[in-house]
Amino acid sequence: MAAGRGPRIGISDARIFLPYGDGRYTSVYFRIANSGDADDELTSVTSPEMEEAMLSTDRSNGQGAASMTMVGSATVPGGGTLAMSPYGLNVMVKTKTKTHWRPGDSVPFVPRFRHSGSRKSLAVVVRPGID
Repeated sequence: MAAGRGPRIGISDARIFLPYGDGRYTSVYFRIANSGDADDELTSVTSPEMEEAMLSTDRSNGQGAASMTMVGSATVPGGGTLAMSPYGLNVMVKTKTKTHWRPGDSVPFVPRFRHSGSRKSLAVVVRPGID
């Protein structure tokens, strides 16, 4: 019998919401696939254009409101996918300066994984509400 394969991480569909007005806070979303047999963990995300970036999750209270909670890591299951969205896991970021982005621009990010190390990714700027 062949030995199992460790995590094999691939990142796609990276997008960042265009900040509102003069705001510097926004959210980033990644689709992370793991074609390996073993789980991995997303432990952090950085960007040269961000002052801070934090993994967070948004949860509905069932009454039309939501709450945001910071999380330390997120599991990327072996043979599975971690799909971020505005309605669940995301990366909340604060830009270093006011942005002059336009929809379609690309912003560099470096997601870091416990077992797979760092991966470079470009997130496409989109208007909020576009999934």
